[in-house]
Amino acid sequence: MKIIIFIIIACTLFVAWSLCIVGASADEQLEMIYAKDLERKEQREKLSRVIQCDRCGKTYEKNERYQTRGNVEGSVLSGITTITGMGLRDESYDLCDECIGELLDWLRNEQNDEGAEK
Repeated sequence: MKIIIFIIIACTLFVAWSLCIVGASADEQLEMIYAKDLERKEQREKLSRVIQCDRCGKTYEKNERYQTRGNVEGSVLSGITTITGMGLRDESYDLCDECIGELLDWLRNEQNDEGAEK
């Protein structure tokens, strides 16, 4: 009878020890899964901030070079929006700093050409 009780206690201790090991392993796996999910989330957030220029195809995170002088003075120019004949917004285009600079240079030359012709 003592041998049977000893065997039952030994088996119970073995099962409890096995469950502790399995639980610890599960905790490690959950931590790894959480770390991978956090890494994926950070990558998605970084990719969601990346913008592609609609003119040249360059990818960038934000524009920094050209400040606006309109209603929101001090904001950074980040693209253009076309307007319909009725004055409504039509399509928006994201432009990198280089393409905005080229557009502004072109607009300045157009204005200078119009002023010279008159």
